[in-house]
Amino acid sequence: MRKITEESVRAFIEERQFNKSNMAVLESNGETHLALFGKVIAKKSDDIYYITDCGWQTATTKERLNGLLLALDAGQIWQDRGQWFFYRKADNLEIHMNKNRWYQVN
Repeated sequence: MRKITEESVRAFIEERQFNKSNMAVLESNGETHLALFGKVIAKKSDDIYYITDCGWQTATTKERLNGLLLALDAGQIWQDRGQWFFYRKADNLEIHMNKNRWYQVN
């Protein structure tokens, strides 16, 4: 896992502001947001985590989201034949990820 991923994910989980390179952690309307290049790829609201690819199914987006899922021990994202999939450990469910859609993690 990249150092920037570790640092931003830790800040996101701890709900503290962070801004370094292409990653940021922000608070908005009572939610904590994890942003990559200014696009929110994860949010936390009332202790529930959500993820999205924000329409960008790139290696960087996947690496950042997998860093978060690893830290939460919540599953993983992988790619097969150009399609993204999300294994959600909470209910042992494999989900085909559609672009721009939010998925609950826990």
